[in-house]
Amino acid sequence: MKKFLFVLTMGFALFSMHFGSGNLVYPLELGATFGQASLPALLGLLVTAVGFPAVGFLSMVLFYGEPKAFFGRFGRLPALLMIGVIVGVMRPFGCLARCVALTHTITSQVYTGISLELFSALSCLLIFFLTFRKNRIVALLGKVLTPFLLVTLTLVMVFGLLTDKSFSPTMEESFSNFYQGLFVGYQTMDLLAALFFCHILFKPLASYAKKENLSLFSLALQTSCVASFLLIVTYAGFGLLAATHADQLQGVAPEFLLIRVSEYVLGAKGALLTMVLVVFACLTTAMALATIFAEFLTVELKFGYGYSLALTCVIAYFGATFGFTSIVAFLAPILQVLYPVLICWSLYHLVRKKVMLPCEESEAHSCALL
Repeated sequence: MKKFLFVLTMGFALFSMHFGSGNLVYPLELGATFGQASLPALLGLLVTAVGFPAVGFLSMVLFYGEPKAFFGRFGRLPALLMIGVIVGVMRPFGCLARCVALTHTITSQVYTGISLELFSALSCLLIFFLTFRKNRIVALLGKVLTPFLLVTLTLVMVFGLLTDKSFSPTMEESFSNFYQGLFVGYQTMDLLAALFFCHILFKPLASYAKKENLSLFSLALQTSCVASFLLIVTYAGFGLLAATHADQLQGVAPEFLLIRVSEYVLGAKGALLTMVLVVFACLTTAMALATIFAEFLTVELKFGYGYSLALTCVIAYFGATFGFTSIVAFLAPILQVLYPVLICWSLYHLVRKKVMLPCEESEAHSCALL
């Protein structure tokens, strides 16, 4: 029972780290776009937004949660450059800023009049104070914020799928839709995130494995399964929710899809519930992203953690002021190049260490627990 609760907490924490701004938008966008023919597109999304991130997380576990070791075969300078691009462009300049910008977009539909600049400043201050004590982040995510997130997710999906709308799936242009779903999955950036979220979760996983004399990789696999299951249910639920209401969602910008479908399903109170959902989803992801970049600055530039975190939040503030649409446009071409490289690299390491060189797993386990 104790192990079950630990795995559940770790899985909840990993899920909440993944589930941010893109995860709230892109399943809905696919469902609204393809309607009755959305199942192949959603399946493609699950491959790149759930399957490959799980592969990346488990691959990183075999390198003790250390990005430098994972990218080391590129060479020292290319590895450092790769890490810098991912944690920099994808974090305060990209995903972290996108989380703040999307939260403002949704919140402004309920509380009009608050500027993007003021909202971004207040959000970054909140992120700073919640992540200042980094040793409490995993517990805060897994035991406090994620349960609230799951409750609001469930309410929106259950009420939405129980409405009087019918859904008759078709397989028209299934290959084309599947292919588009694959590329939309890039925009969630979950694979990039998984490679660095592992760094946060590795220490508690390794410590528990040593204490209970368990296989570290097996414990990580179970944690990944919990997070992956929650992501699959969430993506499928939101995708089908949008598909069943596709007629009402035509012409709605992606960042407004969730609040529009919530208003349609739950009435006037739906907007308030959606705002709560977005705040919790983006806040949990933003906390993890801010911590990762702050630790990168601490290690590479020898800044104190507090100063690094403050700099991270300042950069995220300026990134967020560009707005959700501009941030998405900025990230798209980068992800088209970076995502396939990371997919191949993660698969290569997982197969190599767990199939071709299985003895290394036990060595990694021993080294990680020293």
